[in-house]
Amino acid sequence: MRRIWKPMITALVVVLAAGLLPVSFASTAEAATRCRTHWGTSVEKQVRAVDGPITGVRAARRGCFDRVVIRLKGTAPGFHVRYVSRAGVGIPLRGRTQLRILVQSSRFQVGQCMPVGCDGVAGEYRPPNWRNLINLKGFRTVRQVAITNQEYSLELNEGGYDYDITGGETTYGIGVRKRLPFRVFTRQYATTSQLVIDVAHRRHRHHR
Repeated sequence: MRRIWKPMITALVVVLAAGLLPVSFASTAEAATRCRTHWGTSVEKQVRAVDGPITGVRAARRGCFDRVVIRLKGTAPGFHVRYVSRAGVGIPLRGRTQLRILVQSSRFQVGQCMPVGCDGVAGEYRPPNWRNLINLKGFRTVRQVAITNQEYSLELNEGGYDYDITGGETTYGIGVRKRLPFRVFTRQYATTSQLVIDVAHRRHRHHR
């Protein structure tokens, strides 16, 4: 009996081991192909100036990419997103490279603005820290999100005392671990909209 069962047990162990190996390799291959982030690193843009205003910024971790979302009231804005040098962003950001995000909307509500400035305008977005808008602990790709510049258009109203905000642009900088593929798109809801920037966790062999 020993001569009969011992080879069978040995053969069974070998078969099981041989069966486990393909499963392991298949799982690795599946994980590699699951991330459909075959995006690019070139400029993404769309022209559409809107009243806004910008109401906030948030970020989220996904299995294959890090996401930054700029929230607005009203119509989804135009944008111009590209990789730039540190000089192109204007301030130093954490990470080996930076994304510059120009949003065709102001953080100010369209309306009256006192001659001394726009700090008192209703609906103004006031982040507590312009250089670190979001807590990014645990994120794999995005290292820092900051407001780097803001511009707005003013027109003197009929009374000649106050100015009306008629539009503007806001520039964000995203510090990135290294130059990785990204995508940009907008979402439109009933009364609000979003500008979404996704930055992949890794680079695929074929990308533009």
